Amino acid sequence: MRQPREAMRAEGTWRAFVLLVLACCATTHQASSLGGSSAIAIQHNGYTNVAVFIDPGVRPNDHLLNEIREMFRDASGEMYRATDRRLYFRNVTIFVPQTWPASPDYLTHVDARPEDPDVIVGPSDGNPPPLPYTRRNRGCGQEGLSIIFRDTFLLDHNTTIAYASLGKVLVYEWGQYRWGLFDEVSDDEENQFYYSSSTQQFEGIRCSLNITGTPMVVESDGVSYRPCYGNVVDGYEDSCLFIPSEAQQNATGSVMYGRGRFHNIVDFCDSDTGKLTSLHNRDAPNRQNYLCDRQSNWEVMRGHDDLKDGNNPPRELSEDDLKPTFQIVQRGPTRLVVALETSRDMQGETFQRMISATAAFIWTLPAGVSLGLVEYNDNAHALSDMVSIYTDDDRRTLLDALPKSTSGYASVGGALHKAVELIQSGDSNRAGDRILLLNGYQGTIFPSIDFVMGNILQARVIVDTVAMTQNADPKLSEVSQLTGGKFYSALSDSGAATTLTDALTKSVDRSDINNSEKQLQIWSMSFTIPVGESRTALTYIDATIGKNTKFTFSWAERAIPNITLSSPAGDVLTPSYLGFTVNATFRLAVYSLIGIAAEGPWSINIENIDPSLLITAEASLTSSPRDADVPPISVTSSISDFSKDFEKEEAPLTIYSEVRQGYGNVVNATVTALVSIPNPANPVEIQLFDTGIGADITRNDGIYSAYFTKYSGDGFYGVEVRVENNGHDAIVTDLPFSSDGGLRRQARSVQSSVPIFKRVVSTGSCRVVKAPAPDTDPFPPGKVTDLRVVASSYTDRTVRLAWTATGDDFDSGRADSYELMRGVNAESILTGSGTEIIPQSDILQGDLSDPHVSGSPEEFTVTVPVSTDIAPFAFAVVARDDANRTSPLSNIVLVALRRYIPAAPGPTTTVVPRLTTTSVATGIASPAFTESTDQVGTGTMPSNPSVTTGVDSSISMTNTTHSETGTTLSESTSVGASIPVNGTNEPILTRNQIIIICVCGGTGFLTFVILLSVSVSKFNTGSRTPVVTPESGQSIIEPLSKEMQKYDDSDVEIVDLGTQGKYTADTEV
Repeated sequence: MRQPREAMRAEGTWRAFVLLVLACCATTHQASSLGGSSAIAIQHNGYTNVAVFIDPGVRPNDHLLNEIREMFRDASGEMYRATDRRLYFRNVTIFVPQTWPASPDYLTHVDARPEDPDVIVGPSDGNPPPLPYTRRNRGCGQEGLSIIFRDTFLLDHNTTIAYASLGKVLVYEWGQYRWGLFDEVSDDEENQFYYSSSTQQFEGIRCSLNITGTPMVVESDGVSYRPCYGNVVDGYEDSCLFIPSEAQQNATGSVMYGRGRFHNIVDFCDSDTGKLTSLHNRDAPNRQNYLCDRQSNWEVMRGHDDLKDGNNPPRELSEDDLKPTFQIVQRGPTRLVVALETSRDMQGETFQRMISATAAFIWTLPAGVSLGLVEYNDNAHALSDMVSIYTDDDRRTLLDALPKSTSGYASVGGALHKAVELIQSGDSNRAGDRILLLNGYQGTIFPSIDFVMGNILQARVIVDTVAMTQNADPKLSEVSQLTGGKFYSALSDSGAATTLTDALTKSVDRSDINNSEKQLQIWSMSFTIPVGESRTALTYIDATIGKNTKFTFSWAERAIPNITLSSPAGDVLTPSYLGFTVNATFRLAVYSLIGIAAEGPWSINIENIDPSLLITAEASLTSSPRDADVPPISVTSSISDFSKDFEKEEAPLTIYSEVRQGYGNVVNATVTALVSIPNPANPVEIQLFDTGIGADITRNDGIYSAYFTKYSGDGFYGVEVRVENNGHDAIVTDLPFSSDGGLRRQARSVQSSVPIFKRVVSTGSCRVVKAPAPDTDPFPPGKVTDLRVVASSYTDRTVRLAWTATGDDFDSGRADSYELMRGVNAESILTGSGTEIIPQSDILQGDLSDPHVSGSPEEFTVTVPVSTDIAPFAFAVVARDDANRTSPLSNIVLVALRRYIPAAPGPTTTVVPRLTTTSVATGIASPAFTESTDQVGTGTMPSNPSVTTGVDSSISMTNTTHSETGTTLSESTSVGASIPVNGTNEPILTRNQIIIICVCGGTGFLTFVILLSVSVSKFNTGSRTPVVTPESGQSIIEPLSKEMQKYDDSDVEIVDLGTQGKYTADTEV
């Protein structure tokens, strides 16, 4: 097709302009945004456009702004040190809400994006303040959603007592958010020790191994701590915690351990053996090892675009250079330009549907929005100037400007250029403003999208795009991806036609206004109604919404349908209702409910009264929060990709949906995705789960996930998510357990029930190329991520393993078989050296050839060879489908079968050793359990736990005797003191001896000399033994003698352990 002469003349000017833009941008390295939304860039090793968003619920506070600045200043230096002088914070933008008083120092537009901030500062809803955490929906090496701080945490002076600095806390969270790292502490609240093949002893879960600490156990009161019974050779009693020392003198890593508690922990762990103080501990059962295949922090970070292929090499910078600059922004009113395609290809139903939906959007827009309209065919031109909407006359002005006809072809690039021109009218700095481009057919008229893209990027506007047909421009998804916008497909035959209405509504969403001012998209649905028939739908207005409620309807045909509503009380609303409005020209009708909408089910009935034609109609419900102080149930959803080429990668599309009430996670909701497919057919329905397996990363964090594997061909795949709580299953919960590397925290608040609710949201669309044929099996089974040891028995030589079944195609269907493997340690599994495939004959429970349906529990009991007192093993599993495709190797779990298991003495005089036990340090914790760092705790952690003295933490305290074979445990009695076990198989003391240091005999009395405190139990009662401690200046003989006089037992002997050299006190692990 020949280009118009004017266009040919303009092309040279356009090309020169684009080259100039590219030249100006050549010195800036755009940082990767794996989530597709971050505006972060890197200039001279420094992060720019870092966005901090302050929630409207936070009260105005200059001190808070200062604390945020100070945190980033400190974090900049910490990051520079931790990344070997390669990265730091260069520029940070703080967005304050509309609820704060205006200030002449505040800017109104910047390059950073407030709707997708990197850090959110939210309000606290009680004391003590919750801990920071990172919202994330993707796996190792992939970017998270945001870092959450609470205002009281930043302002609480106790924070500086519990943590080395706020900067260190931020760097720890940044590791998770930016580079996709995971925690290196134990996920298990109870057992935090494992048997290390590298040191040949029991170690606390930590990284690096140079971190020192003490084995402690929580007393029955849930507050006090005491040293654990056991030692590094024999292991420790169950529920033993590893409590890191406050002063770490021998370790500099890892930053991902301890969430910023320790001054000397300044490095990310590395596999480089030359960095001993931060050497990665590949054996430790933690989420970093489970989810990152035992890679160190640095191995993962070097795969990120920030550091990949030598990006951002080390740079010498001064202390002043490392101080970031700050800008504070309070955004102005929302500005949006909608670009409508009016080419001849759009004529008919597609055009009418676009105009009706746009008209309904204009009529229900929130007051204060500034809206402009552009139409494009052969050329693009503005239909109206930017109009600030406050009255119905303003809305009518825009309605009258809507196009009435179609002609010519499409110049999509011209539409984008004209939209930018219109949005910048009066002010060229409109960064962060939005364009919504509606397109049905690929552009054939100059300029193309590629030609104007430099101009769009320089303007820093956000572009949302909607494909109205399968013939829409294939570049739409790329435009949205590059500008931080959303991409939708609203195809009339897809079963998800309401996507257009949802896309229009979302384009004016604001997160920086009060809850009471927010207009929430609650529900939408499309209808096809034959002549003379009607259709009914049911939606629900829950207890968290009800103000400014509007039911909006649009249709494509000329005849006006009869629309009625029924309230929960049974009252019927008809067109005579005072809040009803209808516009026959633009084929829309609105029920604006007067006052607060009644809570409960609302019924919608649409009747086709046209005598000859069926009608297609769309309905939607919007509402505002009922109470400004009660956050509404909110649903946000996303997809992993806006475009996917299966010739280049085989990973399927992943769908995510986050359900929250304020900052609480809504769990146990029913979440379903409807995926419209290219070939005309009903949408494919799949369920999303929050179980921490398959596509889901963390259990019970309110983020539901699933893979989509049912492809029908190339084209656009649109996704709609429906969330509901029809009964009483769903609850709102804070994340319960949180660990800083040992000490446990109780949940900050209890879970609460969620009202019955329903939500429907449009997620977006993905353009698929080279889709797998429907009759093929292109996908392998998914990786098992929650393999765990649930029990082990030294006596029976068995280990019981459990995991959640994976599917034939990732997490759907049923796999064909499993392959279980056993090694001596994690390294043997990873390298294959010394690994054995477990045959079915060695399995007492479970069938390797008969996996359960995906999502079902699996349990296998296997026999293992045991020839020593401590027998360590490592296990992993692989799933196989009927096309012989195999899953990735599962997480690796460790278990040590022990002949003797230390235990605290019971309340009676008999200590019964445990023969079968859940393994200590088995790697029970897994991604199927709640991530410790993403959990809300009780506030600052005490620097020193309450400790009950009287037990040597380095001594194993289980009373055992050997059989003649030396391989079994037997019961024995105790006289109130625990009997330690030495490093060999022989008990140090006999059954009737008490642990004391020195024994002397004499006429009529005993003389005792003791070097440490001893616990003594009453022989004839179940009460707790008092701890014997001498007063100042008093010999320990006197109080101990008095205590011994309370008991009448001549069968007591005193043995000097000090002379035997059986143990030393004050052993540190």
